[in-house]
Amino acid sequence: MKTFIMLGMVFVICFCGCGSKKPSQDIIPATTNGVDFGIGDTPMIPAESGISANEMMENPKLFAGPNIKEEAIKEFLKQTTTSLDNHSRNSQKPSNANNANSSRSRNLDTSDVITLLSGGGIALTVWATNPGNWLWGYPPFNSIEFGKARQWRILTRSNGKISFQNVQTGTCMSAYKNGVIHLPCRENNPSQLWNINPFSNRAIQLQNEATKTCLQTPVIRTKNFGSIFLAKCVTQQNPSSGNDNISQQWVITAPLTSTPPIFVID
Repeated sequence: MKTFIMLGMVFVICFCGCGSKKPSQDIIPATTNGVDFGIGDTPMIPAESGISANEMMENPKLFAGPNIKEEAIKEFLKQTTTSLDNHSRNSQKPSNANNANSSRSRNLDTSDVITLLSGGGIALTVWATNPGNWLWGYPPFNSIEFGKARQWRILTRSNGKISFQNVQTGTCMSAYKNGVIHLPCRENNPSQLWNINPFSNRAIQLQNEATKTCLQTPVIRTKNFGSIFLAKCVTQQNPSSGNDNISQQWVITAPLTSTPPIFVID
C-alpha cells in the first residue's frame, strides 16, 4: 500500500468585518434593462437540468445548462451598452465623435490568470457553460472537476474599471437582476464593468458600474456551494447600517489548479 505525501503551502487569509456582526441580507434588484433570459430573478438551479441541490454537492461537475436565445443576449448587450453611451454623453465634456469608439479599444490591460475567493472561502466559477447562465461559488476542494471554469483574467481600462473574463468559456461576468451571469465580453458594457473598493484588511469589494450594487455571497452556508448575489453595498464608513461587510469581501489569489504530489514514498 502506498502512502502519498503531498507538501504544500497553506495560505490563511484573515477577513475582518468592519461593520457590526449582523450579516447583510439587503438584496435589491439589479435592473440593468428589461430583457429576461428566463432563468429567474435570483440564482437558482435550472429546472430543466434535472440536477438537484444534493447532486450539486455530492457530484459537482460542469454542464451546458439552458440554451439562452442568442437574440436575447444580443438585445441585452445592446441595451446596456447604449445606456452607458448615453450616460457618457451626459456626464463628460464634449469631445470628438470618434473618441468614444477609439477609447473602447485602447489601454485595455489583461492580467495573468487568477481566482476570485470570497470571505467564506468559495471560488467564483462558471457552472453552466452556455452564455447567459448564473455564476456560482464552490470551495476549491469541491470544485476540482471544474478546472479552468474557476479561473479568470482581469481586463483593466485606463479609467481603472475592470471586467472578469472566464478562462474556460471566454465570457465575462455580468450583472443580471439579483445576481451575476456570464456573457460574451463587451469592453464598454456597464453590466460587465466593476469598480474595486479596497478594505483596510486588503480584501476588496466589487461594485457593478450599471447597478451600483456589490458582489455578495453568504459566509455561512448549509451546502458546499453558494449563490452569488448583487446587494446594496456595505461600507466601512457606515457601520451603523447594521450590516457586516464580510459577505462582500473578496480576494484575488493565484489560480486554482490541479497539482501532482511533489514526491511519493512507497
